[in-house]
Amino acid sequence: MTAAAKLSELPALTGIRGFAALWVLLFHAWGLAGAPHLLADFGVFSFGVSYFFTMGWAGVDIFFTLSAFLLVLPFAAWQLGARTKPLLREYFWRRVLRIFPAYYAQLFVLIALAFFFQIGAMPQLGQFFAHLVLWLNMDWYWVPPMNGVWWTLPIECAFYLGLPLLVYALRPYRWPWLLCAALICAISYRAIAFQLVSMDARALVLEHLAARIDQFVIGMLAGYAFVAARLRGKISSASVLNALFLLALAGIVALRLWLRVGLSAYWNGEPIFWLWHSFASVFIAMGLYAAAHAATVSSALFANRLLRFLGEISFGVYLWHFLILSWLAPWFGIIESPDLRLLALLASAIPLTVVAAWLSYMLIERPFLRIARKQTRHPAQATGVPSA
Repeated sequence: MTAAAKLSELPALTGIRGFAALWVLLFHAWGLAGAPHLLADFGVFSFGVSYFFTMGWAGVDIFFTLSAFLLVLPFAAWQLGARTKPLLREYFWRRVLRIFPAYYAQLFVLIALAFFFQIGAMPQLGQFFAHLVLWLNMDWYWVPPMNGVWWTLPIECAFYLGLPLLVYALRPYRWPWLLCAALICAISYRAIAFQLVSMDARALVLEHLAARIDQFVIGMLAGYAFVAARLRGKISSASVLNALFLLALAGIVALRLWLRVGLSAYWNGEPIFWLWHSFASVFIAMGLYAAAHAATVSSALFANRLLRFLGEISFGVYLWHFLILSWLAPWFGIIESPDLRLLALLASAIPLTVVAAWLSYMLIERPFLRIARKQTRHPAQATGVPSA
């Protein structure tokens, strides 16, 4: 089996991507349903389920870390001497074909709905061009996106541009410096934003690559470690991989508890403000590393058909879920119980989102992905897992 083939067999990561997309959907549905306090009551004991829903925004942390993990694989193989250097022309072309066709299709659907049916607001000319080039939150002056979830796309694209430079630090004696630089950059940027921006605008200003670069770099390093282990045949035992994955899950739970205790102080400059996303990516990267090596626990949880299907169409799920939820939520306002309102919203929004995402994948994304693969000269550049 070739190194390229080995690197392509990562089914659990596809499932994790599907879970992340579903988790973000659940978070937005919970908020639009009135943020109900959900309680699972088993008579003898009960526990709050709301914490799982309220944490759904962390699906974006998974997206960022996982994207870096996957995209670095061919570059890591090159740095480790297992293949030729990936052609940057092909790399950038694949990124364009992965993001922009589905994004442009949705953009023009929203413009058509606004123009012909007055559903949503028409963008001004400057806003339209900003949407065309994804210049939505590249600086401190936000252009309101027509779809609220689009704020992550400029951050992803900015990372795509920087990745070919960052990979030169993927060497045994260089990567610690890369990690330190990323942490210093992210924490310094957060400190500057904290000092210069008011509380109301702080969340907007923080959503830039500079504040998230640590997450991408941590994902890169996990991907580099995975490739190195596979190429050198130094793969940990099943028990060690399972323990690592369970430790990652426990770390994420612990971070959720920390956030629960420190949420009121988060925007006031407490340690949780500076460190939460960095710690989250460390645990996520640990889980990705174990899952990429097919740890039994991760495969049982995430390598099933349902989550892998959601992973295949996850970009469409992410793009369409918030719009569908926003369109449906007013119709369920007559339901007095927030719990039942959430249940009704999910029962209608999830199938519609899956259908919209599947159509986006079949009619737009997959045809362009095939074009990208045909034009890729080096098969080892493909990971076999849907890119971010």
